[in-house]
Amino acid sequence: MRLNTSIEVARYLSTKGLAFWGHDESESSANPGNFIQLVKTFGQINPDIKDVTLNNSPQNHKTICSDIQKEIVNAFAMEILKEIISDIGDSTFCVMVDEALNISMKEQMALVIRYIDKYGSVIERFLGVEHITDTSALTLKGTIDDFFSGYGSSISKSRGQGYDGASNMRGDTRWSSHYNTLLSLIHMFDAVIDVLEVLGRDASSTTHRTEAQDIGYKLLSFDFVLSLFLMKKVLAITNELSQALQRKDQDIVNAMRLVQVPKIQIQSFRESGWGSLFESVRKFCKKHKVDVPQMDSKYVARGRRRRNEEEMSNLHHYKVETFYTILDMQLGELNARFSDSTMELLVCIACLDPSNSFSHFDKEKLLRLVEFHPQEFTELGKCKLNDQLDTYIVDMRLSSELQGLDGISDLARKMVETRRNKVYPLVYMILTLALTLPVATATVERAFSAMSSINSRLRTRMNDKWLSDALLIFIERDISIRIGNDRVMNSFQNMKTRKGQLQFVKRL
Repeated sequence: MRLNTSIEVARYLSTKGLAFWGHDESESSANPGNFIQLVKTFGQINPDIKDVTLNNSPQNHKTICSDIQKEIVNAFAMEILKEIISDIGDSTFCVMVDEALNISMKEQMALVIRYIDKYGSVIERFLGVEHITDTSALTLKGTIDDFFSGYGSSISKSRGQGYDGASNMRGDTRWSSHYNTLLSLIHMFDAVIDVLEVLGRDASSTTHRTEAQDIGYKLLSFDFVLSLFLMKKVLAITNELSQALQRKDQDIVNAMRLVQVPKIQIQSFRESGWGSLFESVRKFCKKHKVDVPQMDSKYVARGRRRRNEEEMSNLHHYKVETFYTILDMQLGELNARFSDSTMELLVCIACLDPSNSFSHFDKEKLLRLVEFHPQEFTELGKCKLNDQLDTYIVDMRLSSELQGLDGISDLARKMVETRRNKVYPLVYMILTLALTLPVATATVERAFSAMSSINSRLRTRMNDKWLSDALLIFIERDISIRIGNDRVMNSFQNMKTRKGQLQFVKRL
């Protein structure tokens, strides 16, 4: 019962993202930390628990020390991973990776897996965070290989990887959150300046006063206001695409439709948008008393002038070196993420779209799609698929229950529901491979958001394993709450030789 109580306490604290330890865990402490306090609370509610926990534990076996707490959480995490790997089964999957510095400034790599479950639904699961020494492709691959082999699986089943933040494939899909930040700054500009002026005058330390004054000076400059409005416009153009990519159930067909829109808008803005942008900036500067330079005057850069620096007008600097450069960089980012080969793949996948009675169906393009997955289709398999597609499309268009579907995600679920995944296994394989490909790594980014709650400034002493286990239980709490105490207890007992074999008591 002691271990059973400790497991329930660990489950509650982990799924809520709460700290376990207090500053003083002695018997006389009024604030011993959440873990010990909850054990005491269980004992106050149930006398049977009180008789065998804390100071009443036989042989002083309290099962509350920090090492025991970590081992219980690790046992929970192991069972969650077993559940995820079991759910994947023999299915192919995609590994998604993001890299960032934690609160202790250590490089962390978050792993998320994307797969199609037995019901035809797209599933994304967080697997854990791993400490890495660098973000080279070799290091990332080795870390991922080691992780999967440690749980009896293999990266050989992976049919795609998504990287966001790793230096060898750096990018950012959080455009929407940045867009909202810029909108808020524009809307609250006066209030922000007022706060900075107060801090610059009344902050307790010289450092803070200097920082506030410097930030205020930079915000009240034409350079900043121009950059603010320019990036607001760019992010407004990409906002819908960003929001679509952040949806876990977003399918690639819809993403493909959205990709072309911002490319066209940015190019059009580059060709004819400078005048309207400058006018918006000029009005904002006038309202907030920011000096606007004369565009035909000589541009004077802040700081020390570089030797042999070419002279230019303000108009050339702001229009050519700022406006054009930023827009060209954004177009380059979109083109890099959605290259010609990627777009060809998406065009082929779009032929699976069930809308309008499968009006996008194109047999030749679907057969071309197979060429992107040589591991899955032998020459004989390709011949079978060629014939299977003919029957498949007639069946799909005749079936009333397959009309009105919203994207290929719905199609996959409906095929499983009607058992057509068994009738057309090769077509269903194409469908699952298409859905497995990630259009963004939003789930990985949400994992790092969770890390900021778990690994806060008050919990910087968490080691890598303790942090990864805590994150896994917190993020995948829908699995955590259904893991039986008997499974956790068995994993805990098998970690090492204990003082005594503990018997399972039913969940509290």
